[in-house]
Amino acid sequence: MTDQSRTLAKADGLAARNRIPAAAQLYRSLLTQPAGSPEIAARAGLGLAILAARQGNMAAARNAVREALQRDPALLDGWRLLADIEDRAGRADAALDAARRIADLAPVDADCQIALGYAATRAGALGIAERAYRRALDLEPGSAAAVNNLAGVLQQRGRAGEAAELFQSIVADDPTNARAWANLALVREMLNDLGGARDAAGRALSVQQDQPVMRLLLAQIDFREGKPAEALDAVETLIAGAADPTVLAEAINLKGHLLDRQGDYDAALAAFKEAGARRRTLGARAGVDRRRYMAELRRAAAVFTPKRLTGLAAEEAPAGTAVAPIFFVGFPRSGTTLLETVLAAHPDLVTSGERSPLQMLRPEIARTAGPSARYPDIVPDLPAEAIGRLRALFAEIAADEFGATLEGRRLLDKLPLNIVELPLVRRLFPNAKVIVALRDPRDVCLSAFMQHFAQNDAMANFTDLGATAALYDGVMGLWLRYRRDLRLDHFEYRYEDLVRDPQAVLGPLFEWLGLAWDSDLLERRGEVAARHVATPSRDAVNRPITAGRVARHRHYARALAPLMEILSPYIAEFGYERVD
Repeated sequence: MTDQSRTLAKADGLAARNRIPAAAQLYRSLLTQPAGSPEIAARAGLGLAILAARQGNMAAARNAVREALQRDPALLDGWRLLADIEDRAGRADAALDAARRIADLAPVDADCQIALGYAATRAGALGIAERAYRRALDLEPGSAAAVNNLAGVLQQRGRAGEAAELFQSIVADDPTNARAWANLALVREMLNDLGGARDAAGRALSVQQDQPVMRLLLAQIDFREGKPAEALDAVETLIAGAADPTVLAEAINLKGHLLDRQGDYDAALAAFKEAGARRRTLGARAGVDRRRYMAELRRAAAVFTPKRLTGLAAEEAPAGTAVAPIFFVGFPRSGTTLLETVLAAHPDLVTSGERSPLQMLRPEIARTAGPSARYPDIVPDLPAEAIGRLRALFAEIAADEFGATLEGRRLLDKLPLNIVELPLVRRLFPNAKVIVALRDPRDVCLSAFMQHFAQNDAMANFTDLGATAALYDGVMGLWLRYRRDLRLDHFEYRYEDLVRDPQAVLGPLFEWLGLAWDSDLLERRGEVAARHVATPSRDAVNRPITAGRVARHRHYARALAPLMEILSPYIAEFGYERVD
């Protein structure tokens, strides 16, 4: 053993005993030796990254592990740590890139395939995830983790029946598998089989009582079945004893919805504020930073000046260009899922369900840009060769994700915050049609604030009302600029008009899309929603279309009053009641 190896072993031992300063000093000494081994230096850098992560300094951990991987690109544990750091920070595409390296370095390791499947699932690359989990099962038949995760992917790919069958097969073989019962309960609830979900949750709890996620699910089922008193009792009990901070935050958020439904708006607002504060703390611990997303919006505003947008608008699609995808965007909680279920019922359309191929292009765009360029600076200057490659990659991803269902049908790429990416859409697909959902800015901000979103840099802005309004201003300010200067072939509609008179919106929309309108689509949308709606809107879209949630903001006028300076211009611009 060399002196360096002995020093590394000593540092690892100190780290294992949680003697962090002493371990860090030894790791750093290994990084400063000019004639040292790159592999040992890489292990030392990884040690520093692990120490930083243990102390909650995820930015330092990320920098340290990246430096370690530059020294030794074959450092498998380094890629594992980087994938975990990127995932915790909500950078799903970066986590997926790291997971690909893990699988490449250990192609016959089932755990590495499972890691790839997990990261691909988080990034929305469900085709990659399914193949990874099936590969894991080839390598390790019967792997419970691979089977459970594969079932989850099938569920998200709109094959919820297959997912339920997989979970059902697990519990048939092993009725004591609490995790499989719990997963079966969750998928049944997403399938809107509330009775089946309740039964499976009960079986999960009979095997393992300490499952707060299942107790929360039972409260949610009570809420959805119109039993608010039972749901509130269950939530209060859960809040009093919950140790899991994520479950606690979601339980408090559900309490807010129950109080809102009872008309106790002040108490509801207090619950939503507490839930938001808890989500914000959880996100910060994971390295999520809402300021990063706001900085991206400011960057987009700086890059896409009126002059630059006008230049992009002058580009035309080459002759013979294939029919472009349809893009469906809007501010989150604008009711996009409701319209998507109608569109998904049309035989000539395939909808993405927020698995956006456009978003999956970001890593390739970053590689095209190179390390010195920043996104979205490169978008106006993408060379023709890169545009062609990105279009081909988009088609490849779409085929991978949606398979044979795309044959002879048009793809609707739906992800609300792709509204920020419309200059990229204009560059790649000049002939694309864009549907833009609008909703009263007061209602949409309130609804986003009240929603328990998984935390990433964008969604972290919904943890308080002020940040939500600032995000709305940043996003919809860009939309007004794009609408004016980018010459998009777009159809803008208001959620309130859709719920008050569906056919008045849907008839012109389908005519603009060049698709036959059939009033039976309104009936068939229920079948689509019943199969699986993965977004938080799944309860609402299963009910008949009504205007019951319009003008909800009136109950929270005092809380929204400080935001009116930001929101009033948009309220007027989009034709809502003016605010004095």
